[in-house]
Amino acid sequence: GHVENFSDPLVDCKKCKTRFREDHLEGLWEEKGISDGSCPECGGELTEARQFNLMFTTHMGPVADSGSLIYLRPETAQGIFVNFKNVVDTGRVKVPFGIAQVGKAFRNEITTKNFIFRTCEFEQMEMQYFVRPDGADEAFEEWKARRMAWYVERLGIKKERLRFHQHGPDELAHYARDAYDIEYQYPFGWQELEGIHSRTDFDLKRHGEYCGKEINYLDPADNSRYIPWVVETSSGLTRSVLVTLMDAYHEETIGEDKNGRPDVRTVLHFHPDIAPDYDTMKDNTVTLRFRDSMEQVRVPIASLAERMRKEIREYKRN
Repeated sequence: GHVENFSDPLVDCKKCKTRFREDHLEGLWEEKGISDGSCPECGGELTEARQFNLMFTTHMGPVADSGSLIYLRPETAQGIFVNFKNVVDTGRVKVPFGIAQVGKAFRNEITTKNFIFRTCEFEQMEMQYFVRPDGADEAFEEWKARRMAWYVERLGIKKERLRFHQHGPDELAHYARDAYDIEYQYPFGWQELEGIHSRTDFDLKRHGEYCGKEINYLDPADNSRYIPWVVETSSGLTRSVLVTLMDAYHEETIGEDKNGRPDVRTVLHFHPDIAPDYDTMKDNTVTLRFRDSMEQVRVPIASLAERMRKEIREYKRN
């Protein structure tokens, strides 16, 4: 569905040729006190909105024709759906379960701006959580709460700078039944940090239609067969780094300089979980944490790589 639907409404200024996303204009007009619907940059007349597909296209092979047309992925999710049956058959997982990954995505953005907030190439952290259709609403609410808590409790982002924004009918993606953004109050206004989406069974059903084989799940609990519904958490890794730095930024006065002016220094107040380790500065050791046992050991930096290779070779899943 991305070829047909993965697009944003594009508006051009007839005078200065600046391009805008139509859904961003209201905020720009409000910010600049514009009430006549003119260009936020020069006051010129704007064109009617038209759809602009966000996927990068290219060609694979020696001939550039319709048969060689391919797209750079605009999200990491589709690889998970394509491999859904492989994961179920080899991992012996049972619904509900999630598949998560981190990877690059590419979008032909109308405008790129605000440092690393909006770029054409970025890192995504996405999870597709597969559930029974009758349990989708409960799982959706669960993951909304868990993702908000992750930013507040694990990254230490100030709670008052985070909020939920529910997508209206004109904002919903083609695959979504319901969707919320976790928004952060950036210096340039409230903007998306992460999206939580109820994707229904759209993706698995769509892949099944085009591969000619139904993609479903046999539930061993009651021997029922169904296409799982999906709750997606889609977080921008790049934006998470940006928000963590912005939220930690703090200026404090530590007295006066030699000219009698306030001596201000910049401090990053990170959450303890991600703050620099001051013991490292003293003895050149770091903490190695074991996921399964939660054990923590101090390891000299010089031997860290060797120790990690040893632990990986000897690892046995419980």
